[in-house]
Amino acid sequence: MKGDLVRPALAFWLFTSSFLWAQQKPSLEIFAGYSLENVSPCGNSADVFPICSIEPRPFPPAANYNGWNASLTVFAYKSLGVTADFGGHYGTTNASAISAPVSRYSFMFGPVVAMQRQRVSPFVHALFGGVTNASLNFSSPEFPDVLTNRGYTKFAWAIGGGVDAKLTRRWAVRIAQFDFERISLPSPVNGYRVSAGIVFKP
Repeated sequence: MKGDLVRPALAFWLFTSSFLWAQQKPSLEIFAGYSLENVSPCGNSADVFPICSIEPRPFPPAANYNGWNASLTVFAYKSLGVTADFGGHYGTTNASAISAPVSRYSFMFGPVVAMQRQRVSPFVHALFGGVTNASLNFSSPEFPDVLTNRGYTKFAWAIGGGVDAKLTRRWAVRIAQFDFERISLPSPVNGYRVSAGIVFKP
């Protein structure tokens, strides 16, 4: 399932970057920083994890997950480029008396448009790929025999943008990046992600 999502997204990114690369000498941006994600790992469905189906209601609500965000962007035609974006978020989801540590990883690719300015550079992007809930282990006093390590890999997309502030010719600070996320669980779920960190231009 995971390969079914990765291959089309990677093919799209390689095709787009190859086309842009032929237009002019490319420039690169590498971003890495802190990220905060707010999303419900179960969405609105009890069919995703056992933790979601032990009780018909309530499903685990949206929660904040701390983590990291990193991306590689190739600008090859003026302010138009392509981005490979990766993230990892970690936290705990709760439903009634049950709690579970969650590890979520995303891999998305897509076009980006940036306004290259002397001091600040705002940008917008659209990203397509997948989200993997790699770890979901839980137990409860009410269900002492329940222990699982079962996750999912689902198609996801995100649209958003941010602002970079220039420090030197090679370094900048990403003041803020905001992304609206849509994850195709059995019942689609929305979330958002806020990131900030350092940008390096080799």
